[in-house]
Amino acid sequence: FWMSRYLERAEQVARSLDVTFHLELDLHGVSGNEDVEEWKFLFRSLNQVAPVPNPGENYSTTVLRCLTLDMGNHASVMTCM
Repeated sequence: FWMSRYLERAEQVARSLDVTFHLELDLHGVSGNEDVEEWKFLFRSLNQVAPVPNPGENYSTTVLRCLTLDMGNHASVMTCM
């Protein structure tokens, strides 16, 4: 039961990342706002606090690392697996 539940959670996070990443690609250059709101909406939907971007790193890279490989994040794909 628990293994299936965590695998479903990992799949849901991965699908949400995929949709948000493609949304960012579609909206790139359309809005003049440098702050990326779609990533913040993703974190709100996951009931998490958005990470602070690392200096010199793109915000989407910080988010992707946080939600895929961060073992300290209980909702990351790696932690769920």
